Amino acid sequence: MHKIPITFPISEMIMKVCAESKNNPEAITQHLTYFIENGCDFYDVFHLLTTTTFFNLQTAKKMLRLIPFYEKIRSPKISVIRGLIPRWTGTRYHTAPINVVLEEIQKHIVKKEVGWYVYNSNLNPYNPSTVNDPYLLIVFEDENFFFDFNRKQAYKVPETEINLKKTMVSQRYKYPDLPFDT
Repeated sequence: MHKIPITFPISEMIMKVCAESKNNPEAITQHLTYFIENGCDFYDVFHLLTTTTFFNLQTAKKMLRLIPFYEKIRSPKISVIRGLIPRWTGTRYHTAPINVVLEEIQKHIVKKEVGWYVYNSNLNPYNPSTVNDPYLLIVFEDENFFFDFNRKQAYKVPETEINLKKTMVSQRYKYPDLPFDT
């Protein structure tokens, strides 16, 4: 066992613990619960997890019980979804134009396309100090959640029947064959 300096950043410690959990959703969730219960912000920890190879739908499902608060949304109408995304830049570093992103989010929810979808308002690879608003949509078979990490907000979005347009742009991560045991 090698020693860790006392100045080791918590984010790196979280990554190390997740790596040692060998992609076991139960173990990862248990470790992350410890960090959250001892003062780390849920949204910071969850956002860090979503940027790793350790993130999958099983882990996401288990992490939902740790959300401090979520707001229930009435419907997945474009106008309602737009209200969940208060800032979308016009730079070339966004995922897509906002109208395309809104239509895609709506489509994933309504068609129950199980998976997680990442949207960035300004992910500038040349200037990491620019403000980016990362958003995450997670679609399960039985529920849907939308996260605004910068504002530390979570929303539960119901699925309903709505007429959809045909466009796709998000980074898509899909694991439909995983069993969910909550």
